[in-house]
Amino acid sequence: IKYNLEAIQAVQKKKAIAVCENETAIAAIGVKGVNVILARQLCSLDELLVYDQSKAEEEKLDFEPMAYFEEKFMNLNKKNSGLNQ
Repeated sequence: IKYNLEAIQAVQKKKAIAVCENETAIAAIGVKGVNVILARQLCSLDELLVYDQSKAEEEKLDFEPMAYFEEKFMNLNKKNSGLNQ
C-alpha cells in the first residue's frame, strides 16, 4: 500500500480563519505576528489566517460578526445574574 504523506498531513492540519472588522487585521496580527503565534499555540492550530471582513465576504466565508457574540454573552450574563439573586 502506498500513501501520499503530504495529502494525509494536509487532511490532518488544524486550520482556522479569524475575521476582523475592516482595516483591523494588522492590529489583530500584532507586531511580528505575535498575536497569531499565541492564538495558534493556545488553540493547537497548525495554521491561522486573519482576514478583514471584506476579504471574508469576498471569499464567501460563513461567519458571525463579533457584535453577535458580544450580545449573546451579555444576554447570558443577564440571565445568569438573575439566577444568583
